[in-house]
Formats: sequence, C-alpha cells, structure tokens
Amino acid sequence: MAIFFKKPNGYNTPFNPQATESYRKDTQRPLIARLAAQAILWIGLPLAGQTSQPVWTVQDSHQVTQVKGSVATAVSADGEVYIAGRSNWYNWPAPTNTIGNISNNQFLVSKLDSSGRSIYATAIGGATIAILKLDGAGGLYIRGFAVADEFGTTPGSYRITDASSNSSFLCKLRASDGVILFCALFGIDGPNTGAAFSVDSAGAIYFAGPASSLAAPTPGAFTFGSRGIEITKVDATASTVLWRAEFSGSDGGFASANGIATDRQANVWIAGTVSEHDFPTTPDALFPKYPQSSSSIDFWTGFLAKLSASGTALLYATYTGPLEEFKSMSLDGSGNIHTLSLRNNVPFVRKFDAAGKTVLYDRALPGPGLVVANVEVDDPGFVTVLGSTQNVNFATQRSVRECSLTEAAAGSSDAVLVRIGPDGELLESTFFLGLGSLVWLPEPALFAQTSKAYVIAWSNRTPGALPQSFQLELLQLGPDSSAGDGTKLACIGSAATMTGAPLVKGEIVSLFGTGLGPQSPAIGQPGTDNRFPNLLGGTQVTFDGLPAPLLYASDTQINAIVPWTLTGSSATKVCVFFQSVATNCVTASLTGAAPGIFQLASGYAAVINQDGTVNSPDNPAHAGSTVYLYATGLGPLSPPLTDGSIVPLAIPTQIDPVEVIFTIGQGSGQRRAIGQVLHTGPAPLEVAGLFQVDLKIFAPVFIPFPGQRWNVTIVVDLPDNGRVLSNSLPIALAP
Repeated sequence: MAIFFKKPNGYNTPFNPQATESYRKDTQRPLIARLAAQAILWIGLPLAGQTSQPVWTVQDSHQVTQVKGSVATAVSADGEVYIAGRSNWYNWPAPTNTIGNISNNQFLVSKLDSSGRSIYATAIGGATIAILKLDGAGGLYIRGFAVADEFGTTPGSYRITDASSNSSFLCKLRASDGVILFCALFGIDGPNTGAAFSVDSAGAIYFAGPASSLAAPTPGAFTFGSRGIEITKVDATASTVLWRAEFSGSDGGFASANGIATDRQANVWIAGTVSEHDFPTTPDALFPKYPQSSSSIDFWTGFLAKLSASGTALLYATYTGPLEEFKSMSLDGSGNIHTLSLRNNVPFVRKFDAAGKTVLYDRALPGPGLVVANVEVDDPGFVTVLGSTQNVNFATQRSVRECSLTEAAAGSSDAVLVRIGPDGELLESTFFLGLGSLVWLPEPALFAQTSKAYVIAWSNRTPGALPQSFQLELLQLGPDSSAGDGTKLACIGSAATMTGAPLVKGEIVSLFGTGLGPQSPAIGQPGTDNRFPNLLGGTQVTFDGLPAPLLYASDTQINAIVPWTLTGSSATKVCVFFQSVATNCVTASLTGAAPGIFQLASGYAAVINQDGTVNSPDNPAHAGSTVYLYATGLGPLSPPLTDGSIVPLAIPTQIDPVEVIFTIGQGSGQRRAIGQVLHTGPAPLEVAGLFQVDLKIFAPVFIPFPGQRWNVTIVVDLPDNGRVLSNSLPIALAP
C-alpha cells in the first residue's frame, strides 16, 4: 500500500511529546494510518459497457486421479484427460502400445475419461521429458527430449543420423486409442519442449525457436541477418522437413520466437521478442522502426511477422512496442491475431486484425500480481485467461466466489479466471477455485470455447494416498445465469502486504470487491470520543458480528482494523453492509502475529529518519542514527487498546519479542545484520493497529554495489517458539 509522508513542523522523534503533538496537529500532514487508509494500490477495472454475457462459474469439480512428479496434461472438448510422465509418477495401466526400448527410460501417455477411468496407456522408450498437445482433429502430439539410442522411430519418419544422447522428438498418437501414428527424432537442436508449436488444418507441423547450429536453411527459404530465429515446417507424417527459414537482425541483439500459428492460406504468423534495431520489417508495418526509449539501458520490443506458405518470403513484419515480452499467440476463426505479452511485468492481451496492421484492442489484464498460466482464444474471439495470484487486491469484476487466501498459509496462491469479449470488453475477472495452496505444475491444461471450458488443475487440497502426491482435478466452467453479477466482497488481507495470510487481532486490513461502499471515497476521522467510526459512508464491516473501526470506504476498497476484542482464536466471519444491505461474507483464519511492513510509493519501506524526513535513496539513514519503521499485525499488547482508539503517549507494551533483520545481496554473496531494536509498540498518537519499531542503524554500514540495496524484515517470536517473518522491503542506508 502506498503511503506518502510530509515532514511535520518541529518533528524530531515520535517519543518527543511536544514534537509528537505538533506532528499530530499538522493538518497538512495526515496521520500515517489515514494516508494508508486513503491509498488504493489497485482499483477495479470497469466493464466496457453493459454486457449480456452471463458470468462463468465452476459447474463441476472432481478429482480424477493422483500423480507424482511433473506429469504433462491435456484436456479435450469433452473433458477427457491425457497425462504423460515417467513410470513412477502415476499408477499407469499396462501399456497397450509400445515403441522403443522401455527397459530404462520408460515414458507413458495415458487417457482417462472425465471420471478418471483409464482407457489406455502408450509407452515411449527413451523419452525423459515431454509436453502434450491436442490438435482438435483426433491427434495427440507428444514432444520433448529422449535418449536417442533407446528411442524408436516409426518407419519413414524423420530421424537425424547424428542424434545426441539428449535428442528432441515428436510423436503423434491417435487420441481415441493411443495407436502410434508416427515418432520422429530431430537431434539436440531440433524442436523441443520450449519451441513454439502449431499444426495446420492439413496436419502439417510448424516449429519456431532458436536457430540450430547443425541444420541449415533449406534452399529458397527466407533468410535474413544473423538468422537467430528458425521456423521449420514438417509434413503431416513427420517424414520430411518441407522447409526451414531463418531470420533476425544482424546487430548482435536478442531475438526469440514465442508464438506460431497458421491462417487459412497456410501462411505462417510468428510473434516474439527482439532487441535488434535492424530486425526485418516491411514497408507497410504498423511500427516499421525500432521503438525509442527514454531509458539509458538496453531494452527490448515485440515483433509480429508473417511468412508465406512456402517459407520463401517475408510477407509482413512489424515491431510492436517498447519493453514488451511476448508469451503466446493465437488466431481466432476470422484470422484475427491475439497476443499475450508482458510490459513492465503487467500482462496485456492485444488483438490485431487479420493483416496485423490494425490494433483492434489492447487490454491490460487485471492485477496486481496476476501470473498467467494459460490462454485460449475461440473462433468468435472470446479470450479465456487462467492464472493465479497471491494478492488480495486482485481487481475483480463480477466475481463468482471469494478468495481463499486468508484461509491459507502466507505465500499461498489462489486461482483466477479472466474472460475478454471479442471487442475487448472485460466480461469477468474472478477468483474461481479456492484451493488456497494452488499448484500449477507444469502449466495447467485448458480447453475453452464460448459456451464452456475444461481445466486440469493440480492441488494439494486433499492429501493423496501416494507419497508426495498431488490431486489432479477436472473442472468444468460455463455460464451461470443465476449468478447475476457475482459476489461483492472478493478478498481481505493485510493493508501493508496485500498478500494472502491469516489475519491478526488489531491488524489494519483491506477488503476488496465491488459495491462495497460509496462511489466517492469516505475518509475516516476520529470522533469526539477520540475513536475512528464503525460506520463510514454508509459502510459497516463486522468480524463475528463485532463492528470494526473504519479508516476508508469506497465502492471497491475498505480499510478497517480487526477488532482487538475478538474472542475467536482460529477463524472469523467477515461481513460488509452498505446502506444496511449485507454483501456476502468471507471466512478468514486468525493467527497470533503476521507482521507486515508498510510500503512507500517509491517501493521502499515506510521509514522515518531521525530528523523526521522520509527515508529514500536520496535521503538515506546514516550509521548510528535512529529510524522509525511502520508496520501492522505484530500481535497482542499489554494492556490492550480500545478498538479504533488513538494510541496514548503512555504506550502499551508489545508482548511478543520482535527482531529486525537487514540483508543485502543474494545467495552465497548475501550479507546479513541484526538491527538494534530500541522499542516496539503501537505508534504514539496514531490509530491503534499501526505499529512502530525504533531501530538503531548499525555501524559500519556496508556500501552496496550498483543495483544492490539493503532490505529490512521484521521477525516476531511466538509463544510456541515459532517465528513469523514480515515482507522484506528496501531501506536506504549510508555510512
């Protein structure tokens, strides 16, 4: 949560009574807690107009099997499940089809119906790692790496003669019964699990990846520059390489292809990331020149290119935009191009027309903290994004369920679903699975159409019978007209960290959703009783029926304080009332302490230097001085404080011991120092719930190398001898 400070008149240290009173009365500088309350780190993204599309919900969810290890998965339009992995990763049925030497490195592919019943297994000798892909026409492709002398190729299939011991391969099975249609071996530099991969309507196979050091372009194929990117077309039987084109710039920069697809004329579209200023572009390019950057450091851009069906000509190529890292690309039924890319770590979905010359929409996906796991685009152009987040302030719209982040351990993730309409309208952004401890290993399988979707999710929701196993769950998603516009209250968590963890009595928390309060934000102020209100802007929050002090209330965010007087010890029911109408309630776990350090807009920890100024890289704290670090969730006090009250100058005692750790660097080069804690407790003359840790800066201070910075972490020692750590944030230090 962003917090902004302004130096108060006459302010020296929080424990100077006269300075502190001046600090409190300075009307130009609100209390830290009030500013924390006002700062909205992420607001909900508005829907692009009204939509008649119903929200999607999980219509069915059930375990299909248990697995060990990183098995690959795929799911069909009918909810049939395909898994692939080593022999000790699953209780495989006896193989009905076999190829190669299966005595050492046996890799199996199995099909299960939607209930988890095994239909067949096919064994591929020599394979060590692979991924699966269904082509929609009854074909199942397996590609990966194999031990060459144990791998068997089908008669007539491509096999490189000087294959290494770790050679890339491609097999195709008949999805219905697992019969091997072909297996081909391409060598160490051939198409592998990291290469972009596509199959056209005639069954021809395309790969895009780094250029091979062993294979040259085929005669007549397009070549340009240093030829860092390779595009390969293989016939439908994997017996012949039809053509191999290679291109990139020539100035020694970076070039990578991350997506490949074919249009109805079998022209080949490629998308990727490049840092080359002379990457080949065509005169009609949307952005023919390398984008300029105000940054003094090297940066990169995306590219979009189209090769002719014969691979002999570059029909179109354009740069896309600065600081863009492409992840995937798909074509809809009209040939429009949908790309997923990252810009400053924010995922964007962009839709180009079929010529690649017009951007039809460019939408940032909701955030913060969205990690995209899979994307599907159907023929009408509906985009389904499957992902996960650790952030309680993930921006929801028409959410169909609440998050489970406050019921899980710190650092857990929850599954999220985002749907975008053909015109770029945000149809839905929702938590949808509620696993708490979500596991995506490897990327989850997703099949999505306009009317339904199937998802293969890994979870540890239910302990497995197999040691160190995970549950493989099949989820069917689809429209639910009865869901209306979904839930109102989506998630709750620490106002300092914005990540999932159990709540603490007396902690400043933030609640997120839609329709939670007034459109114009209401800011809490202490009343004549010197306490913050329990009703603000028509909004009220209760914990097990106890009204909570409110610091801020708006349509999408509420900041409140968990009542110190809660009697429960393990969980609490949190409800929101707006204009006396109740929203849905969420259940949150409770714990003894979950320290969270507040963060400045600069990204640095919320720290005041000894002279009363804000700590920053331009204003570091010096060795031997005292600084004041602000946090919440540090646990119980003695004597306890009244809910919503202003902390008196006679400060209560922090019960659980607190330690502060400073670190710099990473790995074996990391340095560590223990801070000298002078005092820990509620911040004086602030709202009860905001904690202050007074630290003596150690001397001498190690001078960071360029790019390094000191980080500060709070550690709370619990009565049961356990320890909990806060988030780690940078602090500016100097000798």
